[in-house]
Amino acid sequence: TFLIAGMVGVMTKSAGFEALGGLFSKLASTSKRAQLATILSGCLMFFDDYSNCLVVGPTMRNVCDPLLVSREKLAFLVDSSAAPLASIAIIGTWIGFEIGLIQSQLSAEGITESGFSVFIRGLPSRFYSILMLM
Repeated sequence: TFLIAGMVGVMTKSAGFEALGGLFSKLASTSKRAQLATILSGCLMFFDDYSNCLVVGPTMRNVCDPLLVSREKLAFLVDSSAAPLASIAIIGTWIGFEIGLIQSQLSAEGITESGFSVFIRGLPSRFYSILMLM
């Protein structure tokens, strides 16, 4: 995450976000399309919720500001696609950490089941994540 935050600084100084925003602004000609583009771009960065916020937020700000999408709405759209998606994606930084915690507790209790299988079985119970992505 620290490396990605550093990359965000480099992209800001080099106008990289403006270039990415230019690509999205061609697709987002209305306020609703800009909001949809924000959600879809958030889905592309599924591997880490913090990275998602750091990259998608500044990129889509340049798209949403001219179309009068409020910053509050943009922040909600970015955040409501970042953490929920990162928490149910099978590949990602958060999932690796979470499976490690589950596995350590299973081992401490003498249970031989894998942490990954417990994680997969628990996916239907992630109500917040599922509802926010609907």
